[in-house]
Amino acid sequence: NIHLNKDLVVKGTKNETFRVTQEDKGKVYPLNLSFNSPVVEVSPEKYQQLKTQNNVHTFYGYDIKQTSQKEKAQAIAKQFGDKVITYDDMKKEVDATNGILIFVTSFLGLAFLVAAGCIIYIKQMDETEDELSNFRILKRIGFTHTDMLKGLLLKITFNFGLPLLIAILHAVFAAIAFMKLMGNISFMPVIIVIIVYTLIYIVFALIAFVHSNKLIKKTI
Repeated sequence: NIHLNKDLVVKGTKNETFRVTQEDKGKVYPLNLSFNSPVVEVSPEKYQQLKTQNNVHTFYGYDIKQTSQKEKAQAIAKQFGDKVITYDDMKKEVDATNGILIFVTSFLGLAFLVAAGCIIYIKQMDETEDELSNFRILKRIGFTHTDMLKGLLLKITFNFGLPLLIAILHAVFAAIAFMKLMGNISFMPVIIVIIVYTLIYIVFALIAFVHSNKLIKKTI
């Protein structure tokens, strides 16, 4: 894991400890070099000491200061095909890779979440139907419909709340681990995941509560 103002051990011909002193978000490296992960820059002297292979891939980068010259530079770069990649093209490629990864993981997570919510809902409705005779007995011994709804609400809250808590904890730990791997920690995606998960389970819980209430009303 790479963090600003923290020590980092680089493994080469020997283990060397470096202090990460600066973060440059303006540089984007080719995916075949960085694999979309953070890249550590060291001095040429340290690189020569630590390198383990003689086969070296060299990349040249040009920083164009004048904005008016960028369009001309991009037009020239296109004449060389894939050999020259502009910053914007590389940024789009990196963002596309991240976008696909986020989409796939989010889709699978939501699909599993909805499937789990459906299973819990069906289980809740089956339990309510099995307990209708108990609600009749409660009615006879003096319990009001409001008292029954309080018990039903507690049960539904537990049935949906516990899986929701487990799902949120799993998502939080997975997101933090992924962000640490990428060297960029932001809690905004985690907050969004928590809100989405909670809203989905609240919808399932409300539907289960309304339908269970209708069954109880018909029974008593």
